[in-house]
Amino acid sequence: MPEQITYAVTDPATGEVVATYPTATDAEVQAALTAAHKATTWGRSTTVAERTVLLTRVADLHHQRRKELAATATIYARWICGATNAPAAERERHSLTWHGDESG
Repeated sequence: MPEQITYAVTDPATGEVVATYPTATDAEVQAALTAAHKATTWGRSTTVAERTVLLTRVADLHHQRRKELAATATIYARWICGATNAPAAERERHSLTWHGDESG
C-alpha cells in the first residue's frame, strides 16, 4: 500500500508541529462539497426558528470548547499578525448568540 501524504500544522511562534493531517482524496473533497451544498439547501428550506436553534447550538458548542478554540485562535493570531488573541473564541460565541437572537 502506498504511503499516505500528510501535512503538518506548525505553531509559528515556537516552530512546534501542533498536528499532522492526511491529505484529502478526490472522493473526500467531493463528499465535503456535497455536504456543503446540502447544508446550503437546508438553510434555504428551513424556518427562522429552526436556524435560530442551530445557531444557538453552535454558540453553546463554542462555549464548551472555548479553551481549545482560544488556543487555536491564539496560534492563528500569531501567524497573521504576531500577536496573541486569547478572547477570540468568547467573542465568536457572543457573535453567534447575537445572530441567533436577531434571526428570531
